[in-house]
Order: sequence, then C-alpha cells, then structure tokens
Amino acid sequence: MNLKFSNLFNNFFSKQKFFRKEIQFSEHNIEANYFHKNVLEIIKKLQNRNFDAYIVGGAIRDICFDLKPKDVDIVTNATPYEIKKIFRGSRIIGKRFKLVHIGYGRNIIEVSTFRKNAIMQNGFIKKDEKGKLLRDNLFGSEKDDIQRRDITINSLLYDPNKRIIIDYFDGFKDIKNKKIKVIGDPKKRFIEDPMRIIRIIRISSKLNLQIDEKLSRIMVTNIDLIRDIPSSRLFDEFCKMFTNGHATSCIVMLYNFNVLKILAPGLSDLMRNEKNLDKIRKLLKASDQRFEKKLTISISFVLSSLFWVLIKDEHKALLKKNKLSKIRSIFIVVDNFFSNFKQINIPKRIQYEMKTIWVNQIRLENTRGKKPIKLLNSDMFKISYDFFLLRNQINEINNDIFLWWSDLYKKKS
Repeated sequence: MNLKFSNLFNNFFSKQKFFRKEIQFSEHNIEANYFHKNVLEIIKKLQNRNFDAYIVGGAIRDICFDLKPKDVDIVTNATPYEIKKIFRGSRIIGKRFKLVHIGYGRNIIEVSTFRKNAIMQNGFIKKDEKGKLLRDNLFGSEKDDIQRRDITINSLLYDPNKRIIIDYFDGFKDIKNKKIKVIGDPKKRFIEDPMRIIRIIRISSKLNLQIDEKLSRIMVTNIDLIRDIPSSRLFDEFCKMFTNGHATSCIVMLYNFNVLKILAPGLSDLMRNEKNLDKIRKLLKASDQRFEKKLTISISFVLSSLFWVLIKDEHKALLKKNKLSKIRSIFIVVDNFFSNFKQINIPKRIQYEMKTIWVNQIRLENTRGKKPIKLLNSDMFKISYDFFLLRNQINEINNDIFLWWSDLYKKKS
C-alpha cells in the first residue's frame, strides 16, 4: 500500500474503532435454525472445503430486531468460479462484479465473494470529479468487505456453525441502542454513493432508529447529491421504502430531510399544509396495514396513494382554469405528471396502472347510464374501487355516490 493511499485510508477510518470482535451466542441468542436449511447447507459446504462463509448484513440486523428477514445474503472468500465448482447447477451472474446464484427449486440464494474498493494505480479509490465511486468491484478480504458497508448495523457477520457474530464497528451495540451510524466519514460516504442517504432514511424508519443531530445535519447539507442517483435505482429504493410496512413514517422523514423537495417538489409544497400531510399518511397507512396482515402490496396502489393529493390539487386547478370536462382534465393532469416526473424511473406498466386508478376515480363519480356497468367489468376496476373506498375513509367521496357503488358492487359479488 503506497503512502498516498495509506494516508487516505487512515484518515477515513481514524475516528472509528476497527477491530474484530466475536460476540458469543449467550449475548446475541441467534439460533442457526432461524435460517433456511438451504442457507445453512451452503455455508457448511463452503466451510467444509476450508473457505470462510457467513450470513451478512440486513438478515442479521432484522433478526436482532425480532423481524423475519426478507432476504439472506451469504459472503465468502471463495471466488465465484470456486463456488460454482462446489454447487452443481449454480450460475455466475454480473458483469461489473460477479455473484453466484445457487438454486433450490424456485428458491435462489445469492452468494458473493468478499469485496474491496477498487484502487487506481496512483493509489486512490477511483471516483469521478465529484468524488462518486466509479469502480467498486475487486475481490478482497473479510476486513475489506466490512469496511465497504454503509452503516454499522449492516456490517455484522454471522457464523451459524460456531453461532458467533463477527463485529468490526460496534454494530451490535448500535442495534441494542437503536442508533444508526455511518462507517467512516459520512460526508465522504454520501459523496461516493448518494443513495446511502435514502437508505438511512428507509432503514431508520423501518426500525425506528435514532439519527443523531450531527448525522442529520450532514444528510440535509448534502441532500442535493441525490440528484445524481440514477432514476432506476431510485425506483427500486422507493419500492422497498413504501412496501416494508412503514410507508407513513418514511414519507414524513423524506419530507423532513428535504428529499421530496428535490424528487417531487410539487408534493413537497403541498405537504407544508398539515391537512395534506395527514391525508397522505392516511392513504399510505392502508398499505402498512396490508403488510402487517402479510397481504400482497401493489406498488401501483402505493404510488397512487402517495401522489394522489398532488394529482387532485392539479386537477382542481385545471378545472378552474379551463372549461374542460372532468374526465378530459384528469387525463391531461396525469399525462403531464408522468411527462415531468423524471427523477424516479417508474416503469411503463406501473404508470399505466397508476393512470387507470386515478382516471377511474373520476369515472366512479358517474352513476348514470351504461358507463358504470362497463367500468364495473373492466380489468382494473377492483384496484380502482379499493382506492375509491380508501378515499371514502378520508371523506373525499359523496355519500350518495358511495352507497350507490357499494350496492352495485355487492350485487356483482
């Protein structure tokens, strides 16, 4: 390691403890059988061939918070080609950084090799002119891999055979204290990857963690960095954020940290009004309740709920401005919304479903003629009607119209 990189490295981690600590079962109480037998089998096979192998990150964190992990990631010092030799039918994926998918029927388990930050020949991590990481795809050691991770509570390794947690940055202590801390210098880490700001908001809202005043200040000061996040990555993160059972707390945090001011300024402006904020929270609460009941959550429905206040406000403004029909106006408003909303790359299929839900809210105001029957038999009626019922809970629906549709729906059912 040359002198330039050594100085950078030491400066980066000088303010944090960086030593390997083993936390015994008597302290963490995580049983190996918390994890699927296929996960345990993969780790056992790798370890039997003298490789290191662990469960890493969010799965350990969630179990410590008495939550069932959605995904389980495995890390090892075996290379992808070494892993593939051990597991028949496994598949190497990825161009920038190769991972291995090991299939057990429909269940696919992802195994990655320890990584480290890619280093240029002059000794520095390769970044663009703003300091954003351009390469991050070299194999490394256990220690290298943990240094790369965003926050301390995501940096834990678990060995199910020894039943120990390996902790380099006091992540287990932060879990106990319900605190969220960045590994390294927060400002530098946010510059390297601005998505870390969004991820901290998602995880802290999900787990009800405390973001200290200093970290909050750094997040707000550097919030403009999120403009550089690719729109497709933002959509993926929003899907996680609003379908994890904590959408109501997420939206408040996104507003408080000025994220919405950048990604959805119109919505952010409306949320200054406490009544609008309350409506949005009530609309999103339905999705949180579905999560609690372990029911499927439609991202189209969630996003329709999130932006409905904005759509409704702009629809009302257009009707005042022009002598257009309600149905024509809603089409114009929705088309303008998607034309101007480029910060988050909402797939065309999701856009179509959101548009149909919103347009059908205007169609549901009509109780005359043949059109209601046609609407009742349309493909997207059920999800649109569910949204109609949700709007009734926040007193947006005329009572006579609500009763008319309720009666018609019961007859069909």
